[in-house]
Amino acid sequence: MEARAISVANLRTDFLKSVEARKVFKVPQNLFPLAVDPPTVPASAANFMRPADWVVGVVIGNVARAYPAWILDNYHAVNDSLDGVQIAVMHCEICCSNAVYRAGLSGKRLIFGTAGLYGGTLAVYDTETISTWSHGMGVAFDGPLKGVALDRIPSFQARWDEWLSFYPESTVMEWQAPRSHPDGRHGHGSQDTFGHAGMYAEPVSTMIVGNDNRMKEHEMVLTVISSYGAAAIPLIEIARAGGMLQFKMGSVDFVSICDGPASSFIGTFYRHLATDPTRRLDFQLIGGRPTDIQTRSVWRADGHAVAGPLSGCALEPLATMINKWHSLACFLPGIRILRHRGEPAEIKLGEAESAVQAIRNHGYNVGIGCELYSLEVPNGAVRGFHVSVDGDPFDLFLFEHQSVAEDYCLCRSHSERCGRLVLESSPARRFRDDLNVHRLSDDEVEWSALLGQERFRDAVRMSGIYLQEGIPYSSPNISALYRTLTESGHDVAIESECPRDALPPGALFGVQWTVDGDPFLAYRFEDSLVASRYAAECGHCVATGSLVLRSNPDVYFIPRPLSTMRRPDESIQWSALLNDELFSDQVKSVLT
Repeated sequence: MEARAISVANLRTDFLKSVEARKVFKVPQNLFPLAVDPPTVPASAANFMRPADWVVGVVIGNVARAYPAWILDNYHAVNDSLDGVQIAVMHCEICCSNAVYRAGLSGKRLIFGTAGLYGGTLAVYDTETISTWSHGMGVAFDGPLKGVALDRIPSFQARWDEWLSFYPESTVMEWQAPRSHPDGRHGHGSQDTFGHAGMYAEPVSTMIVGNDNRMKEHEMVLTVISSYGAAAIPLIEIARAGGMLQFKMGSVDFVSICDGPASSFIGTFYRHLATDPTRRLDFQLIGGRPTDIQTRSVWRADGHAVAGPLSGCALEPLATMINKWHSLACFLPGIRILRHRGEPAEIKLGEAESAVQAIRNHGYNVGIGCELYSLEVPNGAVRGFHVSVDGDPFDLFLFEHQSVAEDYCLCRSHSERCGRLVLESSPARRFRDDLNVHRLSDDEVEWSALLGQERFRDAVRMSGIYLQEGIPYSSPNISALYRTLTESGHDVAIESECPRDALPPGALFGVQWTVDGDPFLAYRFEDSLVASRYAAECGHCVATGSLVLRSNPDVYFIPRPLSTMRRPDESIQWSALLNDELFSDQVKSVLT
């Protein structure tokens, strides 16, 4: 497959010609604080991280550093130095993008902060000239530096545990917990997760074009821009190729390698050694591992050979970006889309295979679409798949334990569960428009009618018995707390599960709900010690065993809807239920 040759300079020129600076949605420069040379800690000391946390990773020389997305949400631009190189790490939770640049101009460091939005994604400014920059293009498009471009540096998106498997000696940016916003996991950006569907009116107002309907606005793509061409590669196409995709841009050969078909940890490289451009390599998957044909060396997603004659060698990297389709299509209309043209790689279901077969044995036609990325699966799920049952789209999830799966279904009424397995109806159409701004009501969504069939429910119940128990958790789950409160006469209304990165360390699952009209967060922790420690640090909680019920008033953050700063405790009206001894006793009775 080949992308047409088009120079970076031409792309930049075309972008600048189409810019309408008046459409920038500007925010006050002090709304998001500047992050300059932030504190970092070794991975071994990062007790504020969860294994499933979404991070942006950067490696320069022999130094690796991770920037948690839940921290980046509160800054958007982080100014740092790595191995003596001054860099700017930029992240937009709206379009799920990462971009890292050398932050220098004519030998002088540029410091970046949040300017607002443009083109449906983040816009930044430099403190030196107050010029406005596109974080995705790396180009100033308004102000004294208009037309200036930054040099992009390779970066990765991954789960924290994935990153650590590659770089156990990595450092990680530490949350500074400012007095104005001590809990970085809540507030601005916390509802936005990797690959989520949905846009807001503000970013849409900054777009000069609508969505390019060749793909859905939230389709995750690998954006490749080089002197030899430009292309968008849907991440699903790399998965269909088995986790490795070879392609051409102009006359130059490239390869994208990911850490397995379900990983978003993807690197793109020229197909030659970094130290010897004449040493061209061709790749194939052998046993699922990227292997060069010439020497049979095995390579990984950061471009390093880990086995074989070339072990210790590295490929020459090409800096790319992962982002949602709408943000790329807005800046580079008509960009070429590269797809895998060969046979799709086999999707290995693992322990889900027997469960799927059990549903088929009940007479249902089950098709396997693709595996969900590790950053997409719900809290507590170990794997997820897009499937179809008699033509109806579903998501199939395998959870760590059936009690966590039960909590997930508490928030998802259009699902069926047995043990650790959940089948959730997943219709493609959830919005009225192609930019996913106007959500359909629950009654307007065409959920699968199979959920109303007793035979289908029997098939799912049968499928779950083939799965092993999973990780044992002996404490009551959130569903048990829900039943206890409702049986005690309280009106409990479920809103949603807590977003992935909003969970505190040690939490297995979380639910946003109201109790008698008061907003609460319900957390279930790994054990009672972690739960009681969290409740003591957070305050305004009722804790029992491994469960914590935290008051979560609607006015918790200011200014709304940006939610960038936390109000002082004394100005918040916490739920009166916290002072009700009967309510506290009812919560604690869940243990009995």
